[in-house]
Amino acid sequence: MRIGERIRILRGDLLQGEFAEKLGFHKNTIGRWERGDSVPDADNLAKILDVYPWVNPAWLVCGAGEMERRDFQAQSIEQNELNKSFLVNTQIIDHYLESDHYKDIPSKNRGLIYAKFHDHVKSGNSWNHFVIASIISEFYKPSFALHDYDIANKIRNLVDTKHKDLNSDSEKNVKYWEIFDEIDQRFCFFRAIAPNEVKKEIVSWIDSQITEAKEAR
Repeated sequence: MRIGERIRILRGDLLQGEFAEKLGFHKNTIGRWERGDSVPDADNLAKILDVYPWVNPAWLVCGAGEMERRDFQAQSIEQNELNKSFLVNTQIIDHYLESDHYKDIPSKNRGLIYAKFHDHVKSGNSWNHFVIASIISEFYKPSFALHDYDIANKIRNLVDTKHKDLNSDSEKNVKYWEIFDEIDQRFCFFRAIAPNEVKKEIVSWIDSQITEAKEAR
């Protein structure tokens, strides 16, 4: 079920104009959502949930769970903050999915990506471009996501091999981004004009660095 269909369910017996006025939108906006011509962004979703606080945000965004929140009457401040963070995380993913690399991603997969990323952040994990690329690649596999995820793993392997003395994740993360910046400087021009071909060159360079690190021990 598309998000527009869930919005239609939420509208119930109200006319599109009445529903739009209640939410503070134009009725044509509601019509576009319900037809599937466009989808609400994170700010629009936040407005809907402000007016309908009993609606489960996971159901509204990606169809997960039931429409009505079971804990609505006893909702806590922490739960409110969690709902807000869900929308913020949705907005972060939307920013990445605007790329042409992901323009054909099915709406169902988009919802699964929202939920997966939210769970990742809610668990206290840090995130960056490569983390998001790897999450996206679990549900949708354009060459761009696989390309980034593969290289990210290679860089982590190089850090673990070259800097075995580092114990903290923060120290390793610094080295990770130092290597990433070096790769970016070495291959940025070629990556822009031939992203698929340059992947082999990047991987080959990282492998040579791993070999050198092993020989130096």
